[in-house]
Amino acid sequence: MKNSIELKANIEAVTNHIFNGCPEANDDLNTSNINLIKAYAKKHPEAICLKINDKNGIFKPSERKLYNFCCNYIFDGAKIDIEIIKNLVEQWQQTSELKYLKAIEEELEKIEAICFIWS
Repeated sequence: MKNSIELKANIEAVTNHIFNGCPEANDDLNTSNINLIKAYAKKHPEAICLKINDKNGIFKPSERKLYNFCCNYIFDGAKIDIEIIKNLVEQWQQTSELKYLKAIEEELEKIEAICFIWS
């Protein structure tokens, strides 16, 4: 995925967190994630946020206030039939069967979704 400079800067912060670790409640990481969501949404007008364990967890970033742990993923909704994700998320929420979580992740990987790590 070709990212803007702002996206690349925030991806680097997340990568640094993954490889170097960071303390709990790291405001820099959380602020960086929120900035990444905003930058991604600006670049991708059909951006969708997904919070897997929330009944109302599929939303456009512009529809809600963004806060720590507001979503697990962001992806370009124009690249996928959103009903596929909705159905998989419903199955996951109803059953907690790992096959549905894996299927969600496989679908999101195909479209280069970004997965967030919050602190």
